Amino acid sequence: MMSMTSLKRAALVFAVIGCFGGAAYAQDAYAQDLGEIDHGYTKPMRESEHSFDQIGIVKDVPVEVGQTVKKGDLMFEVVPVLYKAKWDAESAEARLAQLELTYTKNLAKSTVVSPQQVALYEAKLAKAQAKLKLAEAEYNFTKIKAPFDGIIDRLYQQHGSLVQENDILTTLSDNSV
Repeated sequence: MMSMTSLKRAALVFAVIGCFGGAAYAQDAYAQDLGEIDHGYTKPMRESEHSFDQIGIVKDVPVEVGQTVKKGDLMFEVVPVLYKAKWDAESAEARLAQLELTYTKNLAKSTVVSPQQVALYEAKLAKAQAKLKLAEAEYNFTKIKAPFDGIIDRLYQQHGSLVQENDILTTLSDNSV
């Protein structure tokens, strides 16, 4: 617990900083005793930088600098160029496998192809659908959410920005006591 003298010292330091607006005054010995002030700013309890692991385009930025966010809130959505291309290719493969199966089933009704051939195309469709599900999962892994309650410090990227692998999108600070 702080003594009355320490509280008076803290109030004096804050008054000096407020009156002169100079970060240099925060170097006062009293401020150093408190251990909470460094160059006129309050140090956050924790801070984290957030980036994306692929090349992509920033689709959505529903936050602003200084905004308070809760754990799990969406901070960024990025459309990954490579994941999108993979999803498009797997989607086309699944459609092709579906068409081949439909065509083969129609031929099986006319006894032109065997039931084994139909089973082969059913397996091919199942494989294509599984690959499409995987591509969808990767593609949907594009939302960057707050890992803890905090304040958005800076936005390094905006809507429409092309981001490279590991480009910093934002920093989040936890200023809780």
